[in-house]
Amino acid sequence: MQYGLSFLIIAHTPKRAVNKPIAKDDLAGSKKIMNFIDSCFAMGKSTHDRDIVYIKQIKVREGEFVYHEDNVLLCRREKVNNFLCFVECGYATESDLLDIKNKQRDKTEMKNLVYALYNQGYSFRKIAKEIGFISDKTVGKWIQQYMQTGNNNIGC
Repeated sequence: MQYGLSFLIIAHTPKRAVNKPIAKDDLAGSKKIMNFIDSCFAMGKSTHDRDIVYIKQIKVREGEFVYHEDNVLLCRREKVNNFLCFVECGYATESDLLDIKNKQRDKTEMKNLVYALYNQGYSFRKIAKEIGFISDKTVGKWIQQYMQTGNNNIGC
């Protein structure tokens, strides 16, 4: 404040489910980092179009909270003069971009894929890598549930 400077800090988030809304907790070390910052924005990917990203405000101390879950800023990745750019292309709700309404169906499909790969002899780690959105620990938990149900309730 003494010198009137602002800092832009760019951080990478840990792995997270892409069909889950972005929250403060998604930033690595978020508890400590969030205590020191005034504003935080995050970028997410649309599950419908791989060239669409969205920008969402996560924290606002002063000013207007404009880009919340009901009004995220949409940008399209485009190459302009040999440079990759984000070109603003409108607004949307985060849930529409992530297809949260179909999350339970997607989770059931993902579990069925986990069970199928497990039955083909894949390791937990190889299954997690194949699917891409879950950890090997989650795979292990789902397989344990699968085994406890007697393999009758696949996807439940």
